[in-house]
Amino acid sequence: MEDSFRAAIQLHQAGTVEQAAEIYRELLRQQPNHAGAWHLLGVAHQQQGNLELALEHIRKAIALDATKAIYYNNLGVTLRSLMQHQEALAAFRQAVAINPGYADAHSNLALSLHETGKPAEALRSFHVALRLNPKHPDALFNLGNLYQELGRYAEASDVYQLAIQQQPRRPGIHNNLANALLAQRRVAEAEGSYRRAIDLDPDYAEAHLNLGAAFAQQDRVEDAARCYETASRLKPEKMLWKMRSAGLCPAVFQSAQQLDQFRADLAARLDTYRQWPLEVDWRDLPRDAFAPSFYLSHHGRNNRPLKEKYSVLFEGHFPQKKPSLGRGKPRIGMLVTRHHEGGFLRGTSGIIEHLDGSRFEPVILCSQSILETCRRAIRRADVDWVPFSDHFPQAVERIAAARCDILYHWQIGTDPLDYFLPFARLAPIQCTGWGTHATTGIAAVDYYLSSRLIEADGADGHYTETLYRFDTFPTYQPRIPQPPPTQRSFFGLPDRGNIYLCPPRLPKFHPDLDRLLLGVLASDPEGFLVIIEGKHPHGYELLRRRFEETLAGVLNRVLFLPTQSPVDFVRLLSVSDVVLDTVHYSVGLMGHDAFSLGVPVVTLPGEFNVGRYTLGYYRRMGIEELIAHSPDEYIGLAVRVGTDRDYREAVCRKIAERSDVLFGDQDAVRGYERFFEYALEQARKQGH
Repeated sequence: MEDSFRAAIQLHQAGTVEQAAEIYRELLRQQPNHAGAWHLLGVAHQQQGNLELALEHIRKAIALDATKAIYYNNLGVTLRSLMQHQEALAAFRQAVAINPGYADAHSNLALSLHETGKPAEALRSFHVALRLNPKHPDALFNLGNLYQELGRYAEASDVYQLAIQQQPRRPGIHNNLANALLAQRRVAEAEGSYRRAIDLDPDYAEAHLNLGAAFAQQDRVEDAARCYETASRLKPEKMLWKMRSAGLCPAVFQSAQQLDQFRADLAARLDTYRQWPLEVDWRDLPRDAFAPSFYLSHHGRNNRPLKEKYSVLFEGHFPQKKPSLGRGKPRIGMLVTRHHEGGFLRGTSGIIEHLDGSRFEPVILCSQSILETCRRAIRRADVDWVPFSDHFPQAVERIAAARCDILYHWQIGTDPLDYFLPFARLAPIQCTGWGTHATTGIAAVDYYLSSRLIEADGADGHYTETLYRFDTFPTYQPRIPQPPPTQRSFFGLPDRGNIYLCPPRLPKFHPDLDRLLLGVLASDPEGFLVIIEGKHPHGYELLRRRFEETLAGVLNRVLFLPTQSPVDFVRLLSVSDVVLDTVHYSVGLMGHDAFSLGVPVVTLPGEFNVGRYTLGYYRRMGIEELIAHSPDEYIGLAVRVGTDRDYREAVCRKIAERSDVLFGDQDAVRGYERFFEYALEQARKQGH
């Protein structure tokens, strides 16, 4: 009898599961109390997908012999496959209680703890498993997944590398390593790991999709679209993947006509998608769907119609219930996701620190990975800190449980996570503003916070949200310190001539800007235009190609510098004669930096808020001289500031004398407090 059992085990280990199962059955007909046969027959059923039979047979084995840790481990695996997570957890705990040195059971216990929302316990169990077996491939892989979910991407990368040493041909490890690298913005390395995953499994649809996302981050729009097309062909049931390229937008257009044609084609595609029978679970949207491209805000066009076309695709898939206001002191939530903490902390730390605690309770909701950065930057003891996972369902649950009365989303639409969070209606009142740059198009966002200083007459029509105008800017900016004395030679710039500096963001180079740049350099033969290249050369190569046509006569005086550190960028500002504001999308924070140093910015205000930031700064300072009303006036002002030293010094003195109003603005704090009271009162009137 035992010879038959050993033969069945050998067949089972060789992968001939059905033959092994038949021998187990025959053995059990002769010896119905053979616990080992019941257990392995259950394992065979589990491998064949017959989970209920597997559960029944493994439980018979345990009833006959409850001393075997492996029985409880495989019971837990089966229960987990049946989504019975609490029962699985109990089974794995029993397995490690029977045999504390059983690495497989500790690894499975850790995975089950992770899935039942106990990440700290899961980490401890993974570490136990790896102490017992440092090369345990599943423990390494799943620990990497947990680190990713906790936002600990560098640790995830390290663990995945160890897992690859054990299973170099497992494509999922390479894909997940690439995800962790991409989250750290190590884009080139991520691309290599995605390609390795695809080499190992050419039909790995998720790897193709993720490689497309890596290309998108490098502004390689056509490559990204091809990857999305391949992914959707491999998984045709993923309707959202077929739409995925609607989240792409070139950073550089060769002409305004090309830009307008792109927008018209995009609008037509979105209208087509609206007719598709889309059945999705809202929990999967950040993973499978897409956000409107941030670059749309740089086009100098009204984005409300396009943004609403995106929103209507998704909003019906979310629960629509609006939470009720609380009864105590209003809880004011400020929400920021990973990679966006820099602007958030710079623009809102002072608001949070000076908010009246007798009237409002401040709550900061942030990605787990940036919690400590935010804690160090915000010096206020009574803040309620609410970290959340990057895993969308868990983030929604955690944020909703904070029960904020007002939730201010720092940015909406810079990535799928921060785009889809407000759809979940996480507070009775949701708002956004300075960090979002334009309307969201999302009906669940109630207010857009802006300023009378920048909004044009009739601007309410540009927003899906109710437009609320502050008297000042809705931001609290620090004045940056003066840099050390710097020579132009530090940057390899010519000692003689006039330096015209452009903002360092590629999509700001709208085709309409080229005429102005040409006019400035043609009018100032000693002028040099300085442009800072970003980290992804593809887009700048397209810009150079355009400049070869539009700036042909002056291209030798267009100087491209590599990406600068924040400290060196401030030094570059200090050696520039004038900053040339970009059309349709103003300099933004760079304006605060320039005015901190007394460097003049010449601006031609646009129609929409993002093209009017510099106008607002000058209005706040009471300075009108550098606000142009036509392209020709812009060129003339820029050249006068660049070439007329006395005029430039007079303008710089005026900026230095008046720029204090832009920094540490207590009026902004009071403006937020007035808005909170107004929004709460309106909500109460509506019965919320």
